[in-house]
Amino acid sequence: MILSGIIVPLLTPFKMDGQINFDEYERLIDYTVRNGVKGIFVGGTSGEFVNLTVNERIEQLKLARQVLPAGVKLLFNVSALNPEDLDTLIAAAGKEGVDGVSVVAPYYNKFDTQSIVEYFQYISEHCAKMPLFLYNMSGLTHNPITLDVLNQILPTCPNIMGIKDSSMSFTNLLEMFSSFKPDGLEIITGNDAEIMAARAFGSEGAIVAMANCFPKLVCSVWNDYGIRDFQEIWEKQSKVIQIRRLFRSIMPIMSHKAALELQGFNMGPARFPFRCLTVEEKKSVADTLDQLNIEF
Repeated sequence: MILSGIIVPLLTPFKMDGQINFDEYERLIDYTVRNGVKGIFVGGTSGEFVNLTVNERIEQLKLARQVLPAGVKLLFNVSALNPEDLDTLIAAAGKEGVDGVSVVAPYYNKFDTQSIVEYFQYISEHCAKMPLFLYNMSGLTHNPITLDVLNQILPTCPNIMGIKDSSMSFTNLLEMFSSFKPDGLEIITGNDAEIMAARAFGSEGAIVAMANCFPKLVCSVWNDYGIRDFQEIWEKQSKVIQIRRLFRSIMPIMSHKAALELQGFNMGPARFPFRCLTVEEKKSVADTLDQLNIEF
């Protein structure tokens, strides 16, 4: 098993001039690791990879590799829609010695199954010496990694070790368990609301954005399963679900950052095309966390 437990898809803090705040990025790594995460995911959706340059993404990776303690896994997103950027990101991942690379399906345009299969085969071939984790974010890519796609690529891409399913469909996650877990594919949920259920069905881990803001709470949902009382674990999972609901009703990522700012982090202004939250929206985040008695 390469990945296990809670893995945090790191948010990206910015300075007032719009540049990445690498000091706060390092603080966030330290905060999440000290509070129990087993790995960090650099450049995921929560990290705003689509809003960053290739060089910025690589600089984030370099810093993470430099400061990450031994034993904490490092996963890097190499997603891009042109071969030059893909190859540059893959080369950086290899140079920094990541534990795995991740890639979403091609996005924006609608692609047929054969195009998606060839896309993943290209990436698999070019990062053949590194474990590859597919990233099913069908709600944003509009190109789901279907069972048919997996059935075609897995026999031809031996370095595909697992998949992060962020389809937000538990049925889809169960279909993956049923079809591919017996063959050793690592199946990881990307849904904060599914942590407890995914653990119950044998998922290897969860890569969830809430682990940025509340790593201790999120890790306890995962780690306490099978050890503590079911109701106690469910109460923690329920809190995560309620916070998730609020964040999604306002604006994900920016709401996550607002929760971190309440804890003393300087997440900075929004990176275009995001916008900063209003005073009322920030108050809603603060009030809800207070009502739920969330401990920082």
